[in-house]
Amino acid sequence: MLKADACRSCRTEDSESVELSFDLENDPALIPEVLSQLLDVSERLRLFDDGTLQRVGLALHEAILNGIHHGNLELDSALRQEDEGAYQRLAARRRRLARYRLRRLHFRARFDSTGAVFVIRDDGHGFDPARLSDPTDPANLDRPSGRGLLLIRAFMDEVSFNPTGNQVTLFKRRTQTHTRPRAVV
Repeated sequence: MLKADACRSCRTEDSESVELSFDLENDPALIPEVLSQLLDVSERLRLFDDGTLQRVGLALHEAILNGIHHGNLELDSALRQEDEGAYQRLAARRRRLARYRLRRLHFRARFDSTGAVFVIRDDGHGFDPARLSDPTDPANLDRPSGRGLLLIRAFMDEVSFNPTGNQVTLFKRRTQTHTRPRAVV
């Protein structure tokens, strides 16, 4: 279960939809529990087949991690390419500094009969997604970073950013035929 001080969450549910929201500290260790809750709702509503469910989970993991690392903690992928250890040490150090520690990752999810919408916003300065290098360019194939957004775009049906570049909206259409579970007598 998520620690109350590390993540505030809210859930609303009616006969037509389920909404979840989270305000997360900048700790990647929180991601598995958030994903577990999101994927549990997707499974319960029978929105996605197994393969799609795994791809949605991977895309969400990448989007949350990008928001934490590149948005809130302002980590540069160039450092990661040079020295993974230095990148991780800087991330840990910045999580303790008030300038970064007070930032949150704001996550909203809405599930209904058509699919799911995920909105992830960080408190960082934003970025221009058009300025990212192409991870499929042969010159970039050996780089340890830059594939997250490629995976997100490949696994989701729609991906859009706000003008500031600190919020991404992901949409995934239902892939499973909706059938109600049988009542057990």
